[in-house]
Amino acid sequence: MGPVVNNRVWFRVEHGAQLRTYALTLNADEDDALENAQMEYIYEEQMADAAFPLVSLNGLVYGWNTGATKNTSSYTFGPASLLFEHNIRNPKRIRKEAAFDVWGHCFYLCGGYPAKGRNRDILATGEVYNAATNQWSSLPVMFQSRCSFAAKVHKGYLYVTGGVGEVPAAGTTVLRSGERLQLGVAGARWQRLPDLAVPRYGHCMFVLHDKLHVCGGCNRDGMPLTGMEVYDASLNLWSSVRPAERPGVRQAPVSACVTLAVPYKVLC
Repeated sequence: MGPVVNNRVWFRVEHGAQLRTYALTLNADEDDALENAQMEYIYEEQMADAAFPLVSLNGLVYGWNTGATKNTSSYTFGPASLLFEHNIRNPKRIRKEAAFDVWGHCFYLCGGYPAKGRNRDILATGEVYNAATNQWSSLPVMFQSRCSFAAKVHKGYLYVTGGVGEVPAAGTTVLRSGERLQLGVAGARWQRLPDLAVPRYGHCMFVLHDKLHVCGGCNRDGMPLTGMEVYDASLNLWSSVRPAERPGVRQAPVSACVTLAVPYKVLC
């Protein structure tokens, strides 16, 4: 799933060699909200080597295709004006299984592995896109190369945790480590975080009650994880929480992936 802009959820669906962008509108104020769900077909684009998820910056939906083919297009779409712009720059590095988040008018992208390379050529580099200038610039290099990890901006810091990475003398392994980068500060460098209690990859990270929460994903044996860990920045400490002990479970997004099934009609 992608961003929520103008009360619509934006996402991409792969159809053969094409990527199609849709918007799903749910009217949550009415009793028959699900019956009134509307799926709008927005745009079709050529499949590229790597297609980043849609993000929202300054009220616009941004879609990046990062392949090197001539048919590749990156764009913004104005939900109010219904206008496309195709002059959006691609990142310098084509990546797969990278992690990202947005902060202000910037899109932060880091890690992953080269779309044209091998999945063991894992990256520690990152880039930031400034929507105000339509320019990409390099982020400081992380301590650890990572792919299939989680990233989240919280209180002016970009946090990354876990994933799969290359470790000296150990080869490719599932990671427990984490780090953070202070944003908007010239000369800032990544800072190491305490290790997670459990190595994990393919997980999600979110903020609840002013604390970072990590949940889901898989361990080194590829088994799904049900436990959650919570980071308190004031104590610089992770704590483990068993599923039955999750505070505010009714309000918290406690799964890494949610499937939404609703009746809908397509507007073409």
